Amino acid sequence: MNSSLEGKLEAVKFKRYVDKNVIEAIFKGTLYYIHGPQNHNSLRDSFLVRFSHKKENKKNVVSANFVTSAVPIDFQGLSNNDYILLGLWKEYMEKEGGVPNIQEVDKYYDPRGILLIYYLTKNSAYNKGRYKIWNDGKIEPRKQTFSYIVRRGFFDNPRYARVVISESMDQLQTLSKISYKNKIVPILMEPIM
Repeated sequence: MNSSLEGKLEAVKFKRYVDKNVIEAIFKGTLYYIHGPQNHNSLRDSFLVRFSHKKENKKNVVSANFVTSAVPIDFQGLSNNDYILLGLWKEYMEKEGGVPNIQEVDKYYDPRGILLIYYLTKNSAYNKGRYKIWNDGKIEPRKQTFSYIVRRGFFDNPRYARVVISESMDQLQTLSKISYKNKIVPILMEPIM
C-alpha cells in the first residue's frame, strides 16, 4: 500500500465482493481489498474507507477498511487530523460490561488502527459516563469536555484512527457541531454487521 495513504479517508468505487466481508474497490485506478460490511447488498457504488498501515501478505491484502456508504457531495479525501469518526452504539450491539472493549467495538465498527476510543454512555456528563478505552484492555473514566475530546483527545499519528462511540445520537450531533467549529469533519460510521 502507498504509505502516503495511511490514515486517509477516501472515497473508493465498488467493484465486487471477494468474500463475505472483503470487497475489491478501485481508488485512482488501483485495485484495493477493503474489509467491509458483511453481505451489504446496497453497497454498489462509492463508499468511504480509511486506509491503514498493514503488513501485506500474498492473498487478499486488506489495505483499507469500510467506514460508510454515505459519501459527502464533492468529497475530496481527508488526512487523519482532518476528520473524526463517530459511531452510535445500538441496542443490539453486545458488550460484556457497561462499557465495551476495543474488540467488541471492532465487531461493529472497524476503521482499523485503533489505539484508543472514547465511549460515551447515554447520559454522560463531564464528570460521569465518559471513558477512554485503550487497545490493551484498560478502561479509564474521563472528566473531559466534548471540545477537549475533539481537539486534544487523540494522538497526532496517521496510524491511529480518531474514534468516538456514543449511546446517544444527540451526543454525536453535539460532537459534530464542535468538530465543525474546530475545522474537523465528523464522519458517522456505519456498522459492518
